[in-house]
Amino acid sequence: MFWVIGILLVFVALMIPTLAIVLNSPVVKWYFYGTEPVKLGEVMERVRAVEDELSQLAGEIEALKDETRFVAQLLDDPGRTGSSRRIASSKLASEASPEK
Repeated sequence: MFWVIGILLVFVALMIPTLAIVLNSPVVKWYFYGTEPVKLGEVMERVRAVEDELSQLAGEIEALKDETRFVAQLLDDPGRTGSSRRIASSKLASEASPEK
């Protein structure tokens, strides 16, 4: 007797998500609500928005590539920036020396 109740409880517990999936399917939604016509203007507006976003992202990707290339050059050849270090250190030395 208890095993029958257990089987029924498991069956009901498994039917809840199955029923939710079936009721949320496009076919059932179409059956109950029908179809709404898609307006061409809305589609074109969405396509333009996506194109604008893609072009903006492409620009950001190019900027990131340039920054990555610059950082890679700095890491690969640290001696290349030695002249700028010498200039900065000479400025500090001239500021530190007391001239009267």
